[in-house]
Amino acid sequence: MADKYRTLKVDPCGNADFSSLSEAAFFLKRSKIPTKLILAPTAYNESVVFECSNLLITGETENPEDTLIVDSHYAKELHPQGFERGTFWTAVVRTDGSNITIRNLTIKNAAGNGKKVGQAIALYADGKGMLVENCRLTGYQDTLFTAPFPALNKHGKNEGFGPKNDLPRDPSVQIYRNCFIEGDVDFIFGGATALFEDCTIYSHDAVKEHDPDDKTTCRGYVCAPCTVPDLKFGYLFTGCRLISDCPPHTVFLGRPWRPYGKAVFINCVTDEHINEDLFNDWDSASNRETAYFAVSEDMAEEKTPDAFYHIMKNDTAREYIKEFREFVSNFFNNSTNIF
Repeated sequence: MADKYRTLKVDPCGNADFSSLSEAAFFLKRSKIPTKLILAPTAYNESVVFECSNLLITGETENPEDTLIVDSHYAKELHPQGFERGTFWTAVVRTDGSNITIRNLTIKNAAGNGKKVGQAIALYADGKGMLVENCRLTGYQDTLFTAPFPALNKHGKNEGFGPKNDLPRDPSVQIYRNCFIEGDVDFIFGGATALFEDCTIYSHDAVKEHDPDDKTTCRGYVCAPCTVPDLKFGYLFTGCRLISDCPPHTVFLGRPWRPYGKAVFINCVTDEHINEDLFNDWDSASNRETAYFAVSEDMAEEKTPDAFYHIMKNDTAREYIKEFREFVSNFFNNSTNIF
């Protein structure tokens, strides 16, 4: 494989091909050569968009805390053109291309508590095939966006506002392996088919920052999928550990951002912060008929009266994982992912 891509390096201290991520991204946008981009271990205080394919971005060391990409744009912030940024113009890193791998680094949106600043994305992952491995993705509300956007409305427009919002929704398959993902409200969201494998998922208690005595208010939701209606698979979390500093029963595993959202948790370990109902219908009874949420039987022996999720028996869960992995594998095999 070594002869199929060239290696370039970013180091603000010099002795490299580029001194900033933005400089590298500008160069790669005009290049079609598969590239391994090595980041020297330091802090990169900038936002960057990688609009290219066949790209591996990796920290030079295997410790993701050694290499930090950080910025602090937020939804309520005024854009240079005079309007509020909104959610999708806040990303610290945005990818737009096929066959992109990110390894061994931290991507952080440092804007802070969403109750004050609104949504603030760390990684906006767009592209037909993406692998994120041994990374830390940190923030508060809307930390990780797994594109595409929800389906276009009846007028062929997106109801939101962001890059590519009026373009066709291309399917995306993404893998997150051995990652640390941190946030509070809907901090893993989007329309991709995404596998989260052996990840640590941390739910912030943002409420205590302004009301330390409040122990009952809902703190948030781990995921908010907007799966395309005719797509069989949405999110699959397997072998993950869900931890938190939130009070007991104040966090839900997920809620549907759109009616057909799908998320399944299999063989995951949860702390007491997860609500006994596990999932929330986003105040829409009709979502209970269209969304699909499920957990393996080791995570919920019996449902509470208000719950609307499914419990998978062990055999069913194993078969689901097998089919999901086959779907993901076929997608990547049909692409030209060289990494």
